[in-house]
Amino acid sequence: MGYDYSENLLVQESAGNLLREELGWDVQFAFEAEKLGKDGSFGRESYKEILLTRYFEEAIRKFNPWIQDAQIVQARDALEQRLSTSSLLQINEEKYFLLRDGIPVTIKNQMDRQK
Repeated sequence: MGYDYSENLLVQESAGNLLREELGWDVQFAFEAEKLGKDGSFGRESYKEILLTRYFEEAIRKFNPWIQDAQIVQARDALEQRLSTSSLLQINEEKYFLLRDGIPVTIKNQMDRQK
């Protein structure tokens, strides 16, 4: 009798099922099946693109209905920007805090001055 104790079964699939069933998330496993390109699986051109921009604008507008196009670009740039001297752990931690605490963007007041 064989047992499948792979990481996929024990971690990824279990976590995916939990996110799908408990939180109603749309979970996709595309490790060896992702198609790259604008019309590909997630709309990214290469594996170096971490932020799924196809979904980013819709999500940011959902949580911030007041946001303007220029502010979306600022937020996206903040998430995509990284120092080459930072470790992956440092980069992930920085991006986590931006997502958790908010990404500062420039707003214009009624007199068209930046804040």
